[in-house]
Amino acid sequence: MTDLMESAMAILRLSSSRLAQVSQNVGNVSTPGYKRGVAYRALQAALDADGVASTWHDRTQGKLQATGAPLDLAIEGEGAFELRDGEQMVAARSGQFHRLDDGRLADGRGRIVQDLGGGDVVLPRGTVTILPDGTILDGQRPVARIALRSDSGGEAEGAMLRQGMVEASNVALGDEMLAMMTAMREAEGGARLVQVYDELMGRALTTLGQGGR
Repeated sequence: MTDLMESAMAILRLSSSRLAQVSQNVGNVSTPGYKRGVAYRALQAALDADGVASTWHDRTQGKLQATGAPLDLAIEGEGAFELRDGEQMVAARSGQFHRLDDGRLADGRGRIVQDLGGGDVVLPRGTVTILPDGTILDGQRPVARIALRSDSGGEAEGAMLRQGMVEASNVALGDEMLAMMTAMREAEGGARLVQVYDELMGRALTTLGQGGR
């Protein structure tokens, strides 16, 4: 009996995690550079854990969209921008940047774009040319080179930057609706197992009650 109930709860936990991930994906369908997540956990692993399912991130390239803004940058290929968030280095795929008063290049959260040679990227002015390899030109003079990090933490090989563009989210609403319906069917299956468990327990109690008379 307990095995049946544990299986039902595992299915319900997994379907709940999948629905939560679908909700997050749909909520970020318009977020530049967002990569859709897929919640998963093998049933046996779910039986042994109370936590939510693990998440796999789909790294498929999103569509590049022109914005015309000179400090909007899209990465074509694998890799991420290396940003300084206080004392911590982080990676981000979204490339909507602006120039701070002191010339540093930052994203909307105030994280500072890093130079491939080390340190913060500092722009002499807001109108610059950014080459596909990340080199920033003030006129014809190179002033910095934007660092792109690979998933392993090293320099992203083969990645190119496109100035005046952003990478759209790679979320496809059709795929998310299919994932949502699949998760809902799983939840219904888990709920059905709980119902069966309750019915079996009810019958067992009735039988025991009759036998005790």
